[in-house]
This record gives sequence, C-alpha cells and structure tokens, in this order.
Amino acid sequence: SFGSEKFLKTNFGGAIWLNPDMKDQKLRIAMANELSGLPTASLIVRLRVWLYPRLNGVLNRLPVAISQATRKMLLASKLFRSPIMPSEGRAINYEPCQRPSEGQMKLLLLAFKTYQDQLQHRTELTQLYASILGENSSKIQLSDVLKNPKLPCLRFPILAESAAHAEQLFSELRSKGMYIGKWYRPLFFPGNNGHPAYQYTEGSCPVAEDISARIINLPTDLKTTISDAKEIADELSR
Repeated sequence: SFGSEKFLKTNFGGAIWLNPDMKDQKLRIAMANELSGLPTASLIVRLRVWLYPRLNGVLNRLPVAISQATRKMLLASKLFRSPIMPSEGRAINYEPCQRPSEGQMKLLLLAFKTYQDQLQHRTELTQLYASILGENSSKIQLSDVLKNPKLPCLRFPILAESAAHAEQLFSELRSKGMYIGKWYRPLFFPGNNGHPAYQYTEGSCPVAEDISARIINLPTDLKTTISDAKEIADELSR
C-alpha cells in the first residue's frame, strides 16, 4: 500500500506482485489478465487524488472541531478522498479496483526516487523518539524492538498507561498542532471490532485488545522535522 500515510506518499493506491515462479502458471496468467484488464482510474478519482494533499494541508491547520466538520462536508460532496473512508469502518470497500492513469504512474515513479531519503529520515526520527522517550518518560511504554538503531518506523508506536490516558495524550498533542495518530485503534482498524465481517469474538485476544486500546503513534514522515519530533517527544516526557 502506498497511500497518503504510507512509506511512499503517492496519495493513492498500492501494488500487487505476482510471483513469476508460481507453480500454478495457469492461475498466474489468469490473475495477470484480470489485473491488466482493470479500467483506468476515472476522472473523479484522479480529481480526488489531486485535491487530497491540498485540502488536507489546509484542514490540518484548522482547529480540530472546525477541521472535523469541514472534512465531513467535503466527504459528503464526494470531492474529498480521505485516507480512511466512512464505509471502511463498516467493512465495505468504497471503490472498485482501478488501474492508475499515466499521470498517476509518473507520481508513483517520482515517489520511488525519495526512497533513500525516506529510509534515512524515518530511521533518524525513530532513534530520536526511542532515545528521548526511553530515558525520560515513566508514563508511557516502549516495545523493546524499538531499541533497534536501524529501524525506519512508518509510525513510532507508544503505549499509554490506560485507554483514557491514550485519549488524553492524543487530544492534548493534537490541540497543540502535533499530528499524533491512532493507527491500530480500534483493533480492526479502522472498523468496528464487533462487525460480523471480521468474525471476531471480543475477549479472545486480550493482549492485542489491551495494546490496541492504549496505543498512539508519532509521525516519522519527511514533513516532520527533527525539531518537530523533538518537540513531540519532549512534550510526552513531561
């Protein structure tokens, strides 16, 4: 998945790789033909992709209440394509599969050129968060895996003392203009844990449920500078 919140920020789509050495070559050819035959992304989809980073940049700078209300209106207008569409919370895919247009392919190829920069920057921010929060904060918990000095986290995950504490931290930092995320909350993100499509019984995975309830995550993308990350980490260490 590439998307607006992923390693390669193309604001759309993803890739499907078919193993050329598949034992069932007949199946592989059938899948390749199906994928090759997908319709090209429609004009409205391309417009949404083009508008998203521009509208989102404005919305991220508005007060939370105004931003949320404006997002809902834009979604209703069908001109705004949020990274998480309301239908996804109901376990429904909001759009049929489509092939990228020629213009979108150019964006994708340009995004690949940022790979090394992304890798280095995310590694540096992961190290910075781990260093500051691992030493100075007694109110949050870090996984031992985050001590790896070469880890380029897509998002830096931390665990609050409780679900209420996680929500408090999220609200406080967001109110100060710090873009903190809620990835992995709820457990079947971004949907409803009890939705029948997931065939999940509440309480059957207590450890995962506990972690999901307490998690918040910190940005590591290129727009988040070293100074920004240090400010977030210092705020959490208080």
